[in-house]
Amino acid sequence: MPLGRLISYLRVLFGLSLLGGLVWYFDVKSIVRPLADMEVAWVLGAATLIVVATLIGAFNRHLFVDLEGRIPLAAFLPMYWVAWAIGLVIPGQIGEVAALSAMLKRNGMQWPTSLGRSLLDKFISFSLMLVFGLVGVLYIAKPEIPTGSVPLMVAVPALLFALLVYFVWRGGQLKNFERKKRSAFVDVIIDTAREFMDTSSRFPEKVLLNALLTLLGICVIGTAYWCVFMALGYTELSLWRIVPLVAACSIVAYVPVSFNGIGTVEVTGIVLFGFLGVPAPAVLSAYLCLRLIVFALAWLPAATILVFRPLLLRE
Repeated sequence: MPLGRLISYLRVLFGLSLLGGLVWYFDVKSIVRPLADMEVAWVLGAATLIVVATLIGAFNRHLFVDLEGRIPLAAFLPMYWVAWAIGLVIPGQIGEVAALSAMLKRNGMQWPTSLGRSLLDKFISFSLMLVFGLVGVLYIAKPEIPTGSVPLMVAVPALLFALLVYFVWRGGQLKNFERKKRSAFVDVIIDTAREFMDTSSRFPEKVLLNALLTLLGICVIGTAYWCVFMALGYTELSLWRIVPLVAACSIVAYVPVSFNGIGTVEVTGIVLFGFLGVPAPAVLSAYLCLRLIVFALAWLPAATILVFRPLLLRE
């Protein structure tokens, strides 16, 4: 078995084992029973907000992908939705990006182009969630931490971006090597990095709009979580406390030790929402409910799209 596939299986096993261990430790009944008593109106509100956040994400990705004006948003949305659904069952953020790039390839867009533009969108989302989440944790969950730590936390995305620029520059140096000394894979990496930088430098207004909409999307997703806690009866929780903590938990999903953050996100949620007085079983109930909602909202439309793929995803 290839090492990469073995690691993927181990990540899935680790994540599911961690989640299963949490459910067992905090008692299955105490986690499942509240789900049956949830207020349906709040659950429907959360589902609606998740759809809104997904549409914002699709529009944001389309801003970069369709720079040439060849793929209408109406044609791009089904591809994005299917890629989102695939990303839920393939380990890591790469699954969604790769699936979308594969569909765009069938529509005439080369891999480096779609990858570079999609990764720019991912980088903006990750950076803003990181800042939003870290500042939220510093001021809400752990207010006793010195405020002097905040600039250091905010500097992390800037450092990541500086490292990216450096590697792109190094990639430019590799372009000077003879082609026979480079593999096709290295060429794809270099071209992808160049597309990333070219898009960000040539279209600053799109980058700014993407960042603003990303912030809106983070708030919408946080509000969806707030709705679920309201449905569980935790009406004393304020929205402004929930949103940054949700962003902080979402960052954990990027850490490649689990399958899309299964288990690790729940552990982080238990710790962070514990500062707000929410018991661990309630946090697990909320996160399991949201995972079920997201999976249903992603795969019900995606399955329909895939059935009618010759009509909706023409090559």
